[in-house]
Amino acid sequence: MALDTTAHPERRAQTRSQIAPEAMQLQLERVARVLDLEAIVLADDLGYPVVKAGDPDLADVLASAAMWSSHRRRAGCNVDPLIFEQLKALAPHLTEQDVVSCPLDLPGLGSATRLLAIGTSPARMVGLLYAASGLDRIAAQVPWPL
Repeated sequence: MALDTTAHPERRAQTRSQIAPEAMQLQLERVARVLDLEAIVLADDLGYPVVKAGDPDLADVLASAAMWSSHRRRAGCNVDPLIFEQLKALAPHLTEQDVVSCPLDLPGLGSATRLLAIGTSPARMVGLLYAASGLDRIAAQVPWPL
């Protein structure tokens, strides 16, 4: 399943931002909406959310998983069992396969980051990689506020 980036270009043009966190927020909201993700979050290596979309409680717990998986540099599901228990308490239907993540080194953030998502769409990993490339593009082109 490819993400249709041409749908409603006039609406997309109206919802762009020249502020990096806002632009990234819009990117994550779009990917979450298109893939029907329950949560998606860009988190730093201390487990704090930089930007998030979807269920805010799930996104916060998911962000904390970045701290425990920051030493893992590959994409996939590497959520700590205790973090997964917290996610499952919020969304009992989740399986470990519903959680995907990938590492990101974004310019301007000064620390390692990880993009994590929860959803049942078969294309969730493709969507996560699509979101990662969008965040990378945004971080390279849009300045962070001082």
